[in-house]
Amino acid sequence: MGYLFRLNSLFEWEISSYPSTPAIPQKLREKVYSLEYLFFFLSQPGDEILVSQPIQDFFVKYLNFFEKKSGFFCTTINFSNLILREWGKTSVLKGLSMERNQERIQESKTLNSKIKQSEWNDLYFRKKERLYSKDGIWEVPDGFSLNSPYLFKPEWSFSGISQKIFPGEGDLRSFLGKKTKETGFLEPLHKRKLDFSVLVEAGENNFQILSGLRTEINSNHNFVRATLDETILKEKFDFGMYLSGYLQSTGLKYSGPISLDCYINEDGNMEICEINFRYTMGRILYEISKKYSEFTYHTLFFEKWKNCKNIFDFKLLLDFSKSLNREDMIFLVLTPFTVTGNPTQSGVFYLGRKDSQKFIDLEKIISIEMI
Repeated sequence: MGYLFRLNSLFEWEISSYPSTPAIPQKLREKVYSLEYLFFFLSQPGDEILVSQPIQDFFVKYLNFFEKKSGFFCTTINFSNLILREWGKTSVLKGLSMERNQERIQESKTLNSKIKQSEWNDLYFRKKERLYSKDGIWEVPDGFSLNSPYLFKPEWSFSGISQKIFPGEGDLRSFLGKKTKETGFLEPLHKRKLDFSVLVEAGENNFQILSGLRTEINSNHNFVRATLDETILKEKFDFGMYLSGYLQSTGLKYSGPISLDCYINEDGNMEICEINFRYTMGRILYEISKKYSEFTYHTLFFEKWKNCKNIFDFKLLLDFSKSLNREDMIFLVLTPFTVTGNPTQSGVFYLGRKDSQKFIDLEKIISIEMI
């Protein structure tokens, strides 16, 4: 029995807006459609990869050049005996159709609630440094310090979207004085020595730690790059116990992919930012790395395309990868430049290396090559 892969990258918007169907903002539309191709390297023959727009044959041909044992792309479901695998769980299969499921969505909302996770974090680590807004009104306890920079996180968000940074007390007090429709919380913006994630596969009664990875975020706390690094797992912390406690606090069970986003603060202590009960870019990287195990260092990253004119040319795309590939390194484009005819602002790429050379700067290469 095969799988039906659906990469619903707007998962957090899906669960937060239910029962309404979220409209894809125009500026995100091309990116959302292009990300649907990321499940290619997780698929096997007999699997289907569902995409919402006409299939980009030139790009599928490019992917098949590097990996021939994979599933096939489709815009409609072809087989009724497939097992659904989504980026985030929202739906169920019924024959050849897929329906949003209220129970599944509610479970996803509960598990991925950053408020519930943060409250569990405060309880587990015995801290009281966050402020919460559940009804649009902020309550600041007496003596609570607002001197440090703060980060606002909405209850559900993806890759740092909709987060707000308040560098000074004046801006923060102005924000706290306004009633907001957004539910979320504020946390101190600590200086960081290292950002990292821990990849987990949850079974019915166990948590399998798959790998650690170093992550890079920009000044807006958006994901930029991830590199597998198992040395991070030497951190003496029982992530399984932490996850088990959180699930018990929600009264729910869960099986599937999990990623814990963490960092080391300037005092050398570990902090857990959030738990993603879904697939992540890091998990995509982990699965690709298993196909290219001859390489030691594996990196997945976003990079902006520049001067990209010949966007439908298979040969140009293949020559571009071949110009960078050599015995000790492989470079792959993981998402198409366009799906509806409008170029994406950035693409997702994979880089595998055999040595620990410094990460190469591809922006200049991409600007020159893709003309």
